[in-house]
Amino acid sequence: MVKARSDESDKIVGLEIGADDYLTKPFSLRELASRIRALLRRLREPEDGQEIQLTPTEFKILFTLAGRPGIVFSRLQLLQAALEDEYMGYERTMDSHIRNLRRKLGDDPANP
Repeated sequence: MVKARSDESDKIVGLEIGADDYLTKPFSLRELASRIRALLRRLREPEDGQEIQLTPTEFKILFTLAGRPGIVFSRLQLLQAALEDEYMGYERTMDSHIRNLRRKLGDDPANP
């Protein structure tokens, strides 16, 4: 927010209603540019992020698990969520999908 009002209460209200920053007039262009750069730094993705290629089935399984953290799913529940009508009745295929997901995502039981 760029405002002429510089009272502390005005700044607090502005920040509490959703502003990422509050700049009062008069201000220098250097200060504005510095504040914009600081906001952009916070928005960037981490530099060590890595794209992981998942099959459609792996993605559906991961989507199901991530959508309900802390919930334990049976093989059958995951197969039905991931394969829907294409499920053919062999639940142990889920073991292979989970193994592949763990390999791709990095399975570290000590640091899940």
